[in-house]
Amino acid sequence: MEEWNRVLRSTLDASQRAVPVFFRLDADGVDGGGIRPVAALFAAAGVPLDVAMPATLVDLPVADWLQERIGPMLGVHQLGLAGSPVAASMSRAAGMDARGPRRLRQELALARHRLRARLGRKLDPVLSMLEGEEPAGLADELPALGIRAVCGVDDQPLTSRRTSPQRLPVTLEWARLRRHGTIDRAGLAALLSAQFRGARRVGIHLSETRLQSDDLPLLRALLQVLRSHLAVDCLSMRDLVALAPAPAVRAPVALARPASYGRLLIPLS
Repeated sequence: MEEWNRVLRSTLDASQRAVPVFFRLDADGVDGGGIRPVAALFAAAGVPLDVAMPATLVDLPVADWLQERIGPMLGVHQLGLAGSPVAASMSRAAGMDARGPRRLRQELALARHRLRARLGRKLDPVLSMLEGEEPAGLADELPALGIRAVCGVDDQPLTSRRTSPQRLPVTLEWARLRRHGTIDRAGLAALLSAQFRGARRVGIHLSETRLQSDDLPLLRALLQVLRSHLAVDCLSMRDLVALAPAPAVRAPVALARPASYGRLLIPLS
């Protein structure tokens, strides 16, 4: 662990500017049970953590737990365009995702509605995309839903006829690297150091279902270094969104739910 700290500190000592850093934790399990130990770790370190939560968790105890703790150090925003991360992953793997743009808009509006009904103003104006999702065709719709920023795994611009939401790209997928055994502690420290040397902003992506048993001690060491170094500015997604101008908003539109939802219209504003 001493070598880990030495590599990171030496990189940060040589930095000529303060690097903004944010952490996104996906609540991609069945019941969000893996969120609590990670959130406790960040709270103890005094570093903001942003939890990306799907609408499927709004009626479970984890939603109550998060709502009670939302504040400057813990933010909650939407995960996925619609539906369950587990179901979406299985659907993509089987090649069964045949939703057209209209159906996707309806599902997105319904998921946003459920989250806002549960969390109200505490819900951050951010949408985190699941692997393989790209809401290019929905870019014009997102501001009307109150979404001011989109977090994905790359910095590909959104296709839009108007001003698109801000992009908050993930620059390092901790969970993917560690889960597949492609990197050890020294390699992870080296990758992080490269991020701090070259990135305009560092976004670290965590997943509650992919964290290994020894990831929490590593995260604790990383947070201690970042929290105590002047060359790092640990920010929440809400802080980052506030630093950017608000996107243009289209005139409100009402979209009908699919037949299974009845005739109720869902306002987009």
